[in-house]
Amino acid sequence: MLRYLLLIVCAAAFAHAEVYCFGFLNSHPERKPIPDAEANKIQEGHMAHMGKMNAAGRLLVAGPIANGGNLRGILVYRCKSLDEIAEWTALDPAVQNNRLTLDAHLWRGPEKIGEPLFSRMQADPKTKVDMTQLPLIVMRRTEKWSGEGPMDVLVPHAKRIKGLIDEGKMRAAGPFLTADGHFTDPIGILVFSAMTLDEAKAIANEDPLVKEGYAKVDGYMWFVAEDGIPKKH
Repeated sequence: MLRYLLLIVCAAAFAHAEVYCFGFLNSHPERKPIPDAEANKIQEGHMAHMGKMNAAGRLLVAGPIANGGNLRGILVYRCKSLDEIAEWTALDPAVQNNRLTLDAHLWRGPEKIGEPLFSRMQADPKTKVDMTQLPLIVMRRTEKWSGEGPMDVLVPHAKRIKGLIDEGKMRAAGPFLTADGHFTDPIGILVFSAMTLDEAKAIANEDPLVKEGYAKVDGYMWFVAEDGIPKKH
């Protein structure tokens, strides 16, 4: 029954979906000030690692967070399990040197994340990457959320997301799920089109899950490749 209802929810939001590994890169709890030269060397290794993961077709899109505090960046991988993203991220010099740590979730999002940029870069590794800032909203449970969540509210929530995507106000959205299809906490994310963070948060606060008291929102500005998050055409 749960899987059936989740399919209804996801189908209401977008016609074609894919399961990704979504990673939050947070400051390591033991992160300490280090000399600039050492920090720059680690950062160079971090960027080289991500470039290698992208060239291998694993890392689809990534970018830093401008206002995240402890949250430093976002990764979206094509993967078979969370074990894979943990294995790949463990090779990152920024992780190995206790600068960053990974919080990963299975994310059911729209298909073609990372396209058409990935195809262009495969054809020409020197392709210029145009970056943009997009508001990213993380939806988290409140104490009112219990069990599998309010299915009667999840359906209008998904329909509202579809409406925002159709209007061009939102680029992507989707829930975080366990391997057997249960909602996690955070509940999911919303990636808006280019607008101010205050504008995005105002729209997110009108979501049925928020208005009914089942979810709260945290907002961030995500630096990401313009072509990395698909647009509604």
